[in-house]
Amino acid sequence: MVQDEDGKTPESKSYIWLYTSGAFEKHRIVIYEYQPTRGGYHAAKFLADYHGYVHTDGFILGMGRKAESTW
Repeated sequence: MVQDEDGKTPESKSYIWLYTSGAFEKHRIVIYEYQPTRGGYHAAKFLADYHGYVHTDGFILGMGRKAESTW
């Protein structure tokens, strides 16, 4: 639910992007990032300096990259 966000009603949709380290990493990290839209550019910006494998639900295709791409 959106609360007190300029220009949006409480009934408006917003999205949480989830980023996590690998399951076998020594220290597991989970990051939840709030965004007002589902635009793939949010993930592209977050992952801009990342180099490695990305596993997605396929929506990353909206970023102009194939889901099996490495960064």
